[in-house]
Amino acid sequence: MRRTFLMIAAASALCGNTLTHAQNQSLGPPPGITVTGTAEIKIRPNMATVRFLVHTDADTAVAAIQQNQQRLAQIVKVLLQNGVAAEDVQSGDFSVTPNDNYDEPGVVGPMILDYTVTGAAKITVRNLSNLGQLLDLLAKAGAHRIAEIRFASSDPAALRQEAYCQALANAHKNAELFARSAGVRLGQLLAIQDQQLAITPPPSSNLLPNINAPQPIAGPVGETVSAQLVVRYAIGAARADGTASAAKPATSNR
Repeated sequence: MRRTFLMIAAASALCGNTLTHAQNQSLGPPPGITVTGTAEIKIRPNMATVRFLVHTDADTAVAAIQQNQQRLAQIVKVLLQNGVAAEDVQSGDFSVTPNDNYDEPGVVGPMILDYTVTGAAKITVRNLSNLGQLLDLLAKAGAHRIAEIRFASSDPAALRQEAYCQALANAHKNAELFARSAGVRLGQLLAIQDQQLAITPPPSSNLLPNINAPQPIAGPVGETVSAQLVVRYAIGAARADGTASAAKPATSNR
């Protein structure tokens, strides 16, 4: 019951609607109307993260690692000189691969020829109109491959809040419909149960923009935020005319 009280209080603060929680019932829950509220928000991304790779080869693993780190440092220096903020550049992991001649005819057992190190780093692009220019800059600075471009919103928490508020408003609308159809009043809100909050990524074909396009890259539609709530209301007294009075729906403060 305490969990139910906390969820209702949180929903009241979140969506700007005065919600009254249920009183403790010693004889079981009162008659009620239980409905499901859903919402889905399509995110229009305003930022992107770019993961790029650098390859280096050397006779020893140590030398290959050192060369890789030097190359990455040079690329980061170029990025900083061209307006990328230091907090928007993040070093990643690296891999070391020995190259051998095991498959050559006449060779008995593997013989390591040299080592290849692949280092990764990531930059955050906060202005999507500059994305194509930054990709070109990475290639000129020495990046060997753009491994991934992922679009996102800079304020995902606000989008999750909006999805919850829309789902609660949808549940309230459904409950009003049921109460009106049954000829009763919609009573106080008793419980809210979070069933699902999902973030679905866009199709992979939409992740990579056309970097050769002459116009600025605006980015595709990003993830979809969907919310689902199960909400229970008390049933008020039946109206003499068989209709229920409309209650104030939940609204968002955004």
